[in-house]
Amino acid sequence: MTFNQQSRNPLLFFNLLMVVCFLLISNYLSAQIEQVEKFGSNPGELRCYIYKPKTLLNSDAPLLMVLHGCSQTAEEVSNQSGWNKLADSLGMLVVYPQQHLMNNPSRCFNWFRKEDITRGGGEVESLHQMIQYCMAHYPIDNKRVFVFGLSAGAVMGTILMAAYPEEITAGCSLAGPAIGTWEGSLSQMKDLYDTDEYVPQSQLEKLRACYPGYTGTYPLLLTVQGSNDVLVTIEDQTKQITQWTAANGSDAVPDKIELINNDPNVERSVYTNSQGRTVVIAYQISGMGHVLPINTGNRIDEGGKTGLFSKELNFHLPYWVMREFGMVK
Repeated sequence: MTFNQQSRNPLLFFNLLMVVCFLLISNYLSAQIEQVEKFGSNPGELRCYIYKPKTLLNSDAPLLMVLHGCSQTAEEVSNQSGWNKLADSLGMLVVYPQQHLMNNPSRCFNWFRKEDITRGGGEVESLHQMIQYCMAHYPIDNKRVFVFGLSAGAVMGTILMAAYPEEITAGCSLAGPAIGTWEGSLSQMKDLYDTDEYVPQSQLEKLRACYPGYTGTYPLLLTVQGSNDVLVTIEDQTKQITQWTAANGSDAVPDKIELINNDPNVERSVYTNSQGRTVVIAYQISGMGHVLPINTGNRIDEGGKTGLFSKELNFHLPYWVMREFGMVK
């Protein structure tokens, strides 16, 4: 068929164009994250995807683990959050774990099962093995290993911090409850999965149960919560603050309260222990629901795309997370 003949058949031309566009989009998406099939024994049977930035630092590269929420996938988080764009600027490797539907039909990480949240076993050990894989195969700085999670991924991220505190530098929990809590809307999840797992008596014991016998300090926690979130509430964040300040020898009374960039919608509270170490930073974002706040654009403090779990709020949380962790100014 000549070009002139093809041009006379607009339907055929349109179909060929759609095939080319599909191939281009598929290649683009596949280039974003790459699955690692074998990263360890993987007792939790999770999947592992990695984003390698355009320019990975030759040495002392930072590592970030990003944990999705229920019903989400690694690819969705990768495409909507803006983390990859920021990783390109920082030379940072990003690992995206993904829950398997056979583990949880809602694709939630199993933050409520003892066998999945205790050091050395289940899903938390699979996450640990992903970090170990990255450390072995890339020039990662072991003093710059960070965790970020949304909702179910947020509480699973804090479980990883509690189970392997010596290997995580800091972590951010976005709309995540305290470890071991079932209050509020989360009680529906308990009924849904018909689980009656061991629940320690105090908030501190719930955290320490992830690493039995450990009495040392824990990583810095940045906790972020929206005032309009009806699934995970401000009260849930308060419990999380109480849990993590107690774990690091501090009370749950903030030492500083301020606005970020004089934005009346974003309040920042800082909690320090008796040694002057910052142990918890809390953001409360007025008007925000159960979403990831983004600020679309091309600057380093902008990024992400509006989607099912991300919303344009003129506040790009990934940037501010890395700023709190000392990665950007």
